Amino acid sequence: MDSEDNAFEEWISRCVLEETAEMIKDMERDPKLDKFVASQELYERILKKAHKRGLLVEEDDED
Repeated sequence: MDSEDNAFEEWISRCVLEETAEMIKDMERDPKLDKFVASQELYERILKKAHKRGLLVEEDDED
């Protein structure tokens, strides 16, 4: 990868992060957010995807 590719990658990454941050702010300002309740099916799908992507790890129950 040359310096132009690196600069483009840094620029696009910054743009995506800024856009994502703005989307999160908009969602947090939504008055309906507190009333949202995910169905059990949706909740399980979200957990499955998060686990698949390595965002969640199983905890050992060592009590």
